[in-house]
Amino acid sequence: MEGNAPYAMLSVTISAFRKDMKQYLDMITKNSETLIINRSKDNGLVIMSLNE
Repeated sequence: MEGNAPYAMLSVTISAFRKDMKQYLDMITKNSETLIINRSKDNGLVIMSLNE
């Protein structure tokens, strides 16, 4: 991360991720975003670009 740019992670449900998977994966790789996918109340995962 360069300078003092704010850093925010995106968070979506597994249903939303499944519906628009290509869009989310393109956004993650293009913008070096981090995506949190909530699967249930206490379960989830993180997807991030290898450029991070």
